[in-house]
Amino acid sequence: MIYSGFNLCFLNTTENVNKNIFKENKHICIMSIVNDLIKINEKKGQGLSTNAIILIVLGVIVLVVLALGFTLGWNRILPFISQNNVENIKTACVTACTTQSVYDYCTANRTLKAEDLPGGVKEVKNTCNFFATNPEFSKYGIEVCSSITCPS
Repeated sequence: MIYSGFNLCFLNTTENVNKNIFKENKHICIMSIVNDLIKINEKKGQGLSTNAIILIVLGVIVLVVLALGFTLGWNRILPFISQNNVENIKTACVTACTTQSVYDYCTANRTLKAEDLPGGVKEVKNTCNFFATNPEFSKYGIEVCSSITCPS
């Protein structure tokens, strides 16, 4: 047994193992083997940065919201989104009037959505002419088109 510094080594002679005189003497150093094993355990793999983890979590949250929105419907997922399309209907009716489109103004049905519709309903489906001439809908500002005469 040989003690050198921090390494405890055993001398493995060829005479003990085999009578072959050409084999070399081998030192078995227990402490160096233990040190090598400790170094293997201390090695760390490539870790994820905090930014990468945050981005992964945000990506998963966005995917879950998208999946729920398309499967359950956006009205259930995001009820705070405006359910009012009065401005869109007003713009569509003004466009139909200025372009002299009789069909778009008199025949094409539009779905008006607002929280305070007459009758307590959430939406009404009718034409621009109906919304413009019916006094119950005058508060929404859809104007009568004087250049188009709708057939009865």
